[in-house]
Amino acid sequence: MAGAIVTAIWDKLAECMVSVAAGRIGLPRGLAGEEIRNLSSKLEEIRIVLDDAEKKQFKDCRVKPWLEKLDELSFDMDDLLDEWNTMILKQQIDEGGKKSDGDTPVSKKAKVLTIISAPLSFIDGWGARVNIGSRVEQLNERLDSILNEMSKFNFIKSLVASDLPKLKRDSTASFVDASEIYGRVFDKDVVKTKLLWPQDAELEGNSIQIVAVVGSGGIGKTTLAQLVYNDCEVKGHFRKRAWVCVSDPFDNVKVGKAIIQCLEGMSPYLDELDPLLQKIKELVHGKRFLLVMDDVWTEDFSKWEPFIRSLRHADPGSRLLLTTRSERVARVAGSAYIHNLGILTESDSWLLFSKIAFHDQNVTHDEILKSIGQRILKKCKGLPLAIKTIGSLMRLKDTTQEWQEVADSKIWELEVAELELFPHLYLSYNDLPAAMKRCFTFCTIFPKDTEIEVDELVRLWMAEGCLGSINDADDSEQRGEEYFINMSMRSLFQHFKKDELGDRIISCKMHDIVHDFAQYLTKGKCLVIEEAGREIKVGKAIGSDKIRHLTMLEKEGVSRHISLCIKGKPRGFIAMGPVLRELSTDLLNSLRRVRELTLANCDLVEVPMEIGNLIHLRYLDLRNNNLLKRLPPTIYNLCNLQTLDISGCDKCLQLPPAGIEKLIGLRNLICNSHVKYPEGLTKMTTLKSLGHISIGRDYNEWECLENLNYLRGKLVVTIFGSYVKTIKNAKLGLKMHLQNLSIMLSYGGFSSNEAYAMDTLEPPPCLRQLFIYGYNGPTLPAWITSLKYLKRLTIEACDRLTSLSSLGNMWSLEILIVNRVDGLEFVGNAFLGSGVTSASVPSRTNRFPKLKELIFIDCSNWEEWEDISQKEEENYNLFILAHLQILKIIACPRLKGLPHRLLRKASSLKCITLGFNLHHDMYSPSEVLSRPHDEHWWN
Repeated sequence: MAGAIVTAIWDKLAECMVSVAAGRIGLPRGLAGEEIRNLSSKLEEIRIVLDDAEKKQFKDCRVKPWLEKLDELSFDMDDLLDEWNTMILKQQIDEGGKKSDGDTPVSKKAKVLTIISAPLSFIDGWGARVNIGSRVEQLNERLDSILNEMSKFNFIKSLVASDLPKLKRDSTASFVDASEIYGRVFDKDVVKTKLLWPQDAELEGNSIQIVAVVGSGGIGKTTLAQLVYNDCEVKGHFRKRAWVCVSDPFDNVKVGKAIIQCLEGMSPYLDELDPLLQKIKELVHGKRFLLVMDDVWTEDFSKWEPFIRSLRHADPGSRLLLTTRSERVARVAGSAYIHNLGILTESDSWLLFSKIAFHDQNVTHDEILKSIGQRILKKCKGLPLAIKTIGSLMRLKDTTQEWQEVADSKIWELEVAELELFPHLYLSYNDLPAAMKRCFTFCTIFPKDTEIEVDELVRLWMAEGCLGSINDADDSEQRGEEYFINMSMRSLFQHFKKDELGDRIISCKMHDIVHDFAQYLTKGKCLVIEEAGREIKVGKAIGSDKIRHLTMLEKEGVSRHISLCIKGKPRGFIAMGPVLRELSTDLLNSLRRVRELTLANCDLVEVPMEIGNLIHLRYLDLRNNNLLKRLPPTIYNLCNLQTLDISGCDKCLQLPPAGIEKLIGLRNLICNSHVKYPEGLTKMTTLKSLGHISIGRDYNEWECLENLNYLRGKLVVTIFGSYVKTIKNAKLGLKMHLQNLSIMLSYGGFSSNEAYAMDTLEPPPCLRQLFIYGYNGPTLPAWITSLKYLKRLTIEACDRLTSLSSLGNMWSLEILIVNRVDGLEFVGNAFLGSGVTSASVPSRTNRFPKLKELIFIDCSNWEEWEDISQKEEENYNLFILAHLQILKIIACPRLKGLPHRLLRKASSLKCITLGFNLHHDMYSPSEVLSRPHDEHWWN
């Protein structure tokens, strides 16, 4: 990890010296340029041997302490450079604010580190007078000591690797499909049988049976449980299912909440065990129920017993499936059947390895690579996690020499006790460039089994400095996503969730063994504290001055450890849940070096003025503090702030009225739709993410939105009253990076002017998702059919809409949802685009060419869906809905029938869902088409 921070500091110093040489800046009094150059050259000496040093730390016990000293020095140096830069930024802001010509105080953040002349001292947020020159001298002395010690190790010099290794372009989306698992058919069938068929105890009236899957770490217990859990026959057998990851320690309240969240779709507002158990009892009563408890460690039966007692109110045939590394745990839980999961056979191991490493390519012609691959595979000892990880690494290796180097690596022979568990992971980690190594180890700030949001992760990487220097024009977010994809391809992340289109990963998890490995690499630097019952287990790290990141979760009891944990120099502090109900001045003063500060769900009432003293702060997350009414004006002193998130703070109705333009580094402003933005937002032209904006309440917010042309991702625009008439002032067509747009119209009446205004809107050209709510025109705006990249279109609560003409001409559309459109009575063939001429559509031979899902919900007045003619049905040159897989028609009670000829053209159709909101059934296409076309399915 030292390599990334040393490289970043060296780059800053190099840029600094360029500025000094060009005469753009001066040097601090008492500090000569020669000292800065010496500092830079010493760092370069270290930088070129770091790759070898990281490899030798496991062979030579003296190297690891040396690297730790270098880490400490590097972070101290980074703090100093950041203070210098912050002084310059503040000076530029102050000077810019005095201009009388109306210019933006600072339109662009300085690209290079700058150092001012004059007596360079800085009164920082914690009141200490800092002499920059003397601190640089001290750092030079410490660096000399590190260099002297380095000479003893005879490190090998190496070229510095590029930031991001070249990826094979056809591989970036090719993650291993969980459905393609090798060697587990027998295991799946056995476990599935035990879940579906009654046991002897059930004949005696015992309603709940426990089935356990036991095996070592990385052997595939969770994967097997997922295969069974998602099996179609299992889904149909159990009326209710829930999946809970338990991990260690076993927290009764946390497990109870998770069960209820799975069953109800939301977490209960209960914090005591007895009410939670009562709720579970009510939810499973009279239902056949499957509960999976994954990664169980506790051998204390008293932890189990309350849940088993509640689950006994479920119907006979209910099951509890648990996965654990310990057979004793399975026996203590009272398992009726224990399935011991073994390693993969040699043939199955090769199938899995070759599937990943060779990307489905036939490698029989390359016997050399095959032979080397089989040698490497033997070192994985049949463990699926090891095979996936090493296979993912080899996928990025093209030459025989590269394969041979991995097979012959000395890492396989290391005898360090901790490393014996994951040599395959270390090989993959060692192949990462320095910046990505730092990104990987940073993930230890998340507790095990946390669902990690990718956008949040990338923003945190940016705040920590893992993605290099940040300036207005760059796209560090894209760089971060590329890093994430690269690490995902190496199987360092798993359990991916994708967006509605299935194009982009939005969240993931880390396997617990991968998490253990990352923790091993950052020993003592990242600390996560969770409360288990009344005892808090935090290990020896409490009180350590080495802690760089601290995460505290859930319970109030952990707060008493804060003062001990922050005695070091934390760069990140995360508090989730009612850990911290008050943000004290003393705590803020202790967090003076923090870059990332998360205080989500903490029930904070106010944020102190002293928040403005955290000069290093880049990421401030205040989500879901429902009692928080306002932010202090000193929030605008945080000139380095990149992300401010106050979503879910329902009582916070506005941001401080003056000074937001001082946040010259702000890229992400995430708020609820009701928040009033200050007029200064018009100058924040480098914002990348805004989230929500409401138009038509106090001032013309269109002016604000007009200039925000760097917006990316998703934007929700709520328009009040007649302000829809001026929607074109937003100049949405200039938002080239915007991919997801929601337009929410809120007004009582309708006029032709408003329909005209929507028709003249210029949409973002690269939109992939569009949601229109409350539009009251009779037809959709004409520009919708011109969106050539649009994949998902949702039309909701558009009461006066009577026509869906020409949507069939949309060549990229994959999902179409029509919800609560009361004015819709007739869907004719114009819906398909029939009879519509357009220069962009080559011929009337293919309508809805890529549509996969078509959904109608609650169209209460819809009576007829026009069918195509027999001649059109028999025309083999006419393709309609050729890729449609899912058709849903729910709560459309007046619809007289379905268009049979049209649906027969939908050759890929797999499932038709018909019925009401609370009761609907799935049918096969053949079942529907075998019944009369005017069958009324809503009786």
